[in-house]
Amino acid sequence: MIRLLWLLYGLMYLIAAGLFAASGSLIAPQHILVAVSLLICWKRRTLRAWLHRMPAPAWLKYALLGTFYSVLIGESLGVNLQGDLHANLLINSFLWLGSYAGILAAWWLLARRYTWTPGQVFALCGLLGVQIEQDFLITRMLLGGQVIEALLAAVFIHAIYAALFTPAVLVGIEPPARELPAPGLIAKGLAIFGPMILFYIGSLWIFAWLPAFTG
Repeated sequence: MIRLLWLLYGLMYLIAAGLFAASGSLIAPQHILVAVSLLICWKRRTLRAWLHRMPAPAWLKYALLGTFYSVLIGESLGVNLQGDLHANLLINSFLWLGSYAGILAAWWLLARRYTWTPGQVFALCGLLGVQIEQDFLITRMLLGGQVIEALLAAVFIHAIYAALFTPAVLVGIEPPARELPAPGLIAKGLAIFGPMILFYIGSLWIFAWLPAFTG
C-alpha cells in the first residue's frame, strides 16, 4: 500500500511538472534539486558516516551542511535560479538564512528526541511547503474550489520542500547512542507545526536585513 502511494505521488509530480512546463515555467533546476536530493537520501548512510568522522561538534556539522545544501544550493535551485527576495542569488540565500535556520533547528530538536524513518522525514519536510508556500496558496486554492489544481500543485511544492531539507536531516544528524522512541501523535503534530513556527520566527531575519539590500 505504501509503495502504491509513493508511485501515485511520483506520477502526480510528473503530471504537475508537465503542466508547469507547458505553461512556460522554467522547472529544470527544481528537477535537478529533487533528483540530487533523492540520490543523497539513497546514499545517506555512506555520506553520514563520512561526515561524522570529521572532527567537529555534531551540531556544527549539521548547521554547516544545512546552510550549504538547503540555503545556498537548494534555495537557488528551488526558485529556478531566479531570486524571490533579491535578484542576486547569494543575497537571496542570505535573506532566507533565518527562516531556513528555524526549520533546521526544529528538526535537530525533533531528531534528538524521536526516531524518524526517512519516509516520515521526507513527508513532513514537504508538508511544510504545502502549508506555507506563497501565503497559504494550497489552502486558498482548495477554498476556491480548485481541488485538482491544488492537489497537483501540492505534490510539486511538497517535492521541492522535501528536497530542500530531507538530505540535511538524514545525513547531518548523527543517530543517538541510545534507542529513541518512535514518534506518536503528539510528536507528529510537533513535526508539522514546530518547523512552521520556527520558520516564521526566523523570517524576522528577512525584515532585519532586506532594507540593507533594497535601499
